[in-house]
Amino acid sequence: MPPSTFGAICKGLGEAKLNAKPARVVMEKPLGTSLATSREINDRVGEYFEECQVYRIDHYLGKETVLNLLALRFANSLFVNNWDNRTIDHVEITVAEEVGIEGRWGYFDQAGQMRDMIQNHLLQILCMIAMSPPSDLSADSIRDEKVKVLKSLRRIDRSNVREKTVRGQYTAGFAQGKKVPGYLEEEGANKAATPKLSSRSALISITGVGLACRSICVPASACRRSALKSWFISRRLN
Repeated sequence: MPPSTFGAICKGLGEAKLNAKPARVVMEKPLGTSLATSREINDRVGEYFEECQVYRIDHYLGKETVLNLLALRFANSLFVNNWDNRTIDHVEITVAEEVGIEGRWGYFDQAGQMRDMIQNHLLQILCMIAMSPPSDLSADSIRDEKVKVLKSLRRIDRSNVREKTVRGQYTAGFAQGKKVPGYLEEEGANKAATPKLSSRSALISITGVGLACRSICVPASACRRSALKSWFISRRLN
């Protein structure tokens, strides 16, 4: 369901008396296309469901490796005191897909890869690797530490977007021996689309713990992989 229908769906559930507790509503990203539309969606959903009934999810957080990141960082003596800018030069988050957009050109033309992948999936992973230890493992405590990371990011705006990002559209090629059409050759494509609807983006920011992070998202790659690389500083031992 597209985010634009969330409000109408909740209205229908409310009118059908299906919104009483213990009913819950789960919403997957992206919640709108801007801060204003996101607030509008939340306000409309809030007319029919209490906040405790609403679950905003990012399915990347359910992946086993992502679930293990907190244990890797905070319950592993090897990394507890060796996960900051004194020991790590930078981290790199890569999400590469073998497939293109698989007939979903209309969605990607509006959303773009930045909204579809980077501002949710990749930023969530960034928060997991850069956050300070939470006071406990409750959802609120983990969220609070993630918010601190997001607030500490260096902002990318019109003045530095060309310097800090790389944008483009994938062209035709081959993946696993099969021909893959280019972005503008996909079914339903607008031939006049420009690279502003990026299919490859790089985000370079500095987090509160001093880690430089490069986030790269590449559809129609030669192979499918999601990777988190930490580049530790090499020091000569005397």
